[in-house]
Amino acid sequence: MTPALDVQMSAAFRRKGIPLWVPPSHVDSVLMYDRWHAQIRYELREWFARVWSIAFAAGYRNVSPPRVDKNDVRRQLSKMGYAPTKAEMLSEMLISGLPGLYKKGQQIAHLD
Repeated sequence: MTPALDVQMSAAFRRKGIPLWVPPSHVDSVLMYDRWHAQIRYELREWFARVWSIAFAAGYRNVSPPRVDKNDVRRQLSKMGYAPTKAEMLSEMLISGLPGLYKKGQQIAHLD
């Protein structure tokens, strides 16, 4: 995803009152680092960006962190057609990023 498209998406979400704190291009680079295929990166980057943005915003606003159930994520990925092993790896990746982004949101809030 190009930076211009990231800006457009962030603006669209902001108009709806949902800031994207984690841009899809960041998610794309995280998935690329773990050597996921371009089609998988394209399919998942917006979803991961939204979930990770929610975690960051919760930390920033000092509200309870989002509760994402690993089984729900695996079930969703299975519905999307991912094999159980791939769904397991991707759900672990999605959920493992949440605590760090929550803490990062809290740290940024304290700087303001």
